[in-house]
Amino acid sequence: HPSIEPIAQLLDAYEKNNIRNFERVLRENPKEITDDPFLKQFIGRLLTKVRIAKILEMVKPYTRINTQFLATQLTVEREEVEDLLVRLILDNDIEGRIDQVG
Repeated sequence: HPSIEPIAQLLDAYEKNNIRNFERVLRENPKEITDDPFLKQFIGRLLTKVRIAKILEMVKPYTRINTQFLATQLTVEREEVEDLLVRLILDNDIEGRIDQVG
């Protein structure tokens, strides 16, 4: 069924932590996904999970990383990246601190 294909693509992008494809599927298929009242209640949480997974993947090899770089890679505002990083630090998913001055 044609309305199932975007959901399958979304699931595939989610499983692969492919933030760009995840957002592309959301953007290109609003009728099938974001306009559906049942799916709409889960999209925000799924998007946050994909972003967190991508952040974890990106920061793993580094001891320092610029939040603006992460924001650019995730196509979100720097403040949202900082919120996600704070969440990851408080949950002990990453060890770090945020230098807002420097």
